[in-house]
Amino acid sequence: MLSRAYNRWLAAAASAVMAFSVPAAALADCTSYGGSGTWGASITPSSQTFSNLNDYKSLSINNIGTNSWSINSWQLPIGFTNNDPNGCFWKTYAGGQSCSISVRPTAYGSAGNFSVTTSGGVNPFAYLDGPDSAPGTWGASVTPTSQTFSNLVDSKPFTVKNTGTSQWTVQSPQLEAGFTYSDPNGCVAVGKTYTAGQTCVFWIRPTTYAAEGSFWINTNGGVSPFVFLDAPNFAPYVALGDSYSAGTGTNTGSYADNCRRTTYAYPERVVASRPNVRLTFKACHGAKTTDVLNTQIPTTGSPLNRDTRWVSITIGGNDAGFSNVLKDCAFTYTDAVCLSVIESTKTFIRTSIPWMLRNTYARIKAQAPYATVVVLSYPRLFPSGSCATSLFSTTEMTKLNETADLLREVTRTETAGAGSQFRFKDSTNLFAGHDICSSTEWVRGVVIDPFSFDKDDSFHPNRAGHEAYAGLAREVIN
Repeated sequence: MLSRAYNRWLAAAASAVMAFSVPAAALADCTSYGGSGTWGASITPSSQTFSNLNDYKSLSINNIGTNSWSINSWQLPIGFTNNDPNGCFWKTYAGGQSCSISVRPTAYGSAGNFSVTTSGGVNPFAYLDGPDSAPGTWGASVTPTSQTFSNLVDSKPFTVKNTGTSQWTVQSPQLEAGFTYSDPNGCVAVGKTYTAGQTCVFWIRPTTYAAEGSFWINTNGGVSPFVFLDAPNFAPYVALGDSYSAGTGTNTGSYADNCRRTTYAYPERVVASRPNVRLTFKACHGAKTTDVLNTQIPTTGSPLNRDTRWVSITIGGNDAGFSNVLKDCAFTYTDAVCLSVIESTKTFIRTSIPWMLRNTYARIKAQAPYATVVVLSYPRLFPSGSCATSLFSTTEMTKLNETADLLREVTRTETAGAGSQFRFKDSTNLFAGHDICSSTEWVRGVVIDPFSFDKDDSFHPNRAGHEAYAGLAREVIN
């Protein structure tokens, strides 16, 4: 090869220049250079031929005179590297002393002189001759050659393989933005060597929606296998629960169906500002935990799966009969009966709501193991003082707020016990000052007409309230 011959000509020319620029007496193996002793240095062997890029060869730097000298500088030709565990380049050589280093080529077709400049004026060198090419054939692959992902958390395995007969090493892995990889086996670590037929498995997953691109590996064998990666376009989001999630209270006319779902409900408001989130809206007016389990996420045909990224839910109020207590206390019960029913409701919340929530959360977790679940609390409905327009006494309002607080704390405890994928979001402080007696209410008060289609809108968040709920949910759904 012309480039190979040229490299060797350069090495010979460098040697000739060195021979010309150093006093002739200093080039002898053992020559007087002034003083009472003799100066001499050599590198042995004086030439070295390498068979492959992993073939380390030993070279010995020797003081063959009687005077001591140290190394001022050293020069290794391009295409080679060295290993100097003995500190040969940094020591003083007494007469007759030697020190060994190791050298290997890093590129095919490399050749040139390894030289040392000493304080004694003697500058030995050795000629290094790397291999022209690797024996055998080059080949590398990463399989599968393309992969489509359905979520951001489910890593997919990929296999790196040396499909040729020549050994090669990884020089650098390249992964485009929007993806990450896990490499516990060191498959794509720089310097990883693959012998013929060797395989290794690593994992890739996307980190953002709608990402696409390639992952490839640069090798010293001139082969760079790659795979095409395609991330999901949308994050599946399933909204579960009761009327506080469905949107009861947000409409100004009739609802589309008995579940009273509306475009003003907080799940719809969340996705309106999250273009990469796709909503499956299952929440329904009047739902209890049994309705969630049997109708919204049944064991067969559930909208939840391992690809589900987000779930939101409000549940438990109807199980506790809280809505009926509110209506009956407002229209039917005396104060004494109302307070007695409230205490019974509190007992039910303490004894039964925990296991009802536990069962519901367990089903969600089993069906959507990678989802983040946002559990929203019910707000306080009443102010801390009196309210002439509420149809409730101050005592009743205080006890009903206490009941809402108890349900909130039970829900908080069960959410925490469900695991780290469940996130509790407390609406109490957010809704403070926006109760049913406020001039800027976020919760609707009593709808007086018992025959109105909207009578069940009583004690439910209005559009402003659902915007507030949406803000809480967006803190998690991003």
